[in-house]
Amino acid sequence: MEEIGEIAREVLYLEGYRDPSRREDAVDRLSEELGDALVFLTKIAGHYGINLDTVVQNVVAKAETRWPLEKAHHEMERYIQHQQASCAERAAAWDSRNRQS
Repeated sequence: MEEIGEIAREVLYLEGYRDPSRREDAVDRLSEELGDALVFLTKIAGHYGINLDTVVQNVVAKAETRWPLEKAHHEMERYIQHQQASCAERAAAWDSRNRQS
């Protein structure tokens, strides 16, 4: 669980919550955390006799059916627009509070 949390933290940093000049460092950390998680997931699968090749094939087939690439692009665009609007609202509220002080 800890490894998944560390992956989530690095993705959040890469998606705008960290100084962009340190992006390469965050990508390096994300790469390391993904490797750690992959090793632990592989060990868990082995312990329970789960064939990861079969699991990945099934998940890829499900993902291609449920989330076609065109839909993913549309959803990402919608997410980015929502984030930009949310940031603009927070910035305006912050500016308003600073002017009142």
